[in-house]
Amino acid sequence: MAKAREPALHTIGDEVEFTTEGGKDWILPKRLWLVQDRAGVLLPRCDVYVLKARESTEPLTEERRRWALRYYGTQAHISNLAFSLPKSPFRRLATVVEVRYRRGADGEYFHPLDPPVTLYRTASGSAYRMNLPEGCEVNDRGFIYP
Repeated sequence: MAKAREPALHTIGDEVEFTTEGGKDWILPKRLWLVQDRAGVLLPRCDVYVLKARESTEPLTEERRRWALRYYGTQAHISNLAFSLPKSPFRRLATVVEVRYRRGADGEYFHPLDPPVTLYRTASGSAYRMNLPEGCEVNDRGFIYP
């Protein structure tokens, strides 16, 4: 069986929350997803975005379905999501020391960020971005570095 290929924008999870250096918790709207372009094709590889998703009009290929079931678990609802990349500029919002999110039937994940990273938000408030340091690693286990 061929290995399923990862999509360009990898969905890390939804129900995203951040804790800032001052201990303030940011709980984002549930319709937003934590995403990354692991290959750096559409976005810088070490930038992690929080974007609004919509159902894609393109059918979900069997290859991507297999990949998603492996990542999110067999009990998760799998669909093909589409994301619009923000066009408006980002503004610095806070310094983040921990990120939390839900990953389908797999449950909730949290990752301390050491070193802490800057969280940016678009002027419209519709998207967020974290610039992870060079050498960042985010994989199927979550945020490895930082």
